[in-house]
Amino acid sequence: MMVEDGYSDQQIQEISGACTSAVVRWKRQYRVEKQGITPHNQKAITPEQKRIQDLEKQLARAKRDIDILKKASVDSSEESNSCTNILICMRARDEAIETNIYTG
Repeated sequence: MMVEDGYSDQQIQEISGACTSAVVRWKRQYRVEKQGITPHNQKAITPEQKRIQDLEKQLARAKRDIDILKKASVDSSEESNSCTNILICMRARDEAIETNIYTG
């Protein structure tokens, strides 16, 4: 990288076309990332920190999906319990009807 190769801010500006403040900000972020600190609310510069950000996004999506599946499972089991209760009532009614037919 240009920072590790000792390029001056002026050289980086000429190569990239970026303004002074952008180069200073970029170099500061690059040095921080090289220390293993993942930037928050910014896109990472180094491949390692980009990978960490991608994995954090994947983890967040997986957690969200698990929460959705848990809620769906609860809803499904409650629905299933409601269906089971309806089936029990229908069976009891059917038994009562059959009993009345045979005894009545």
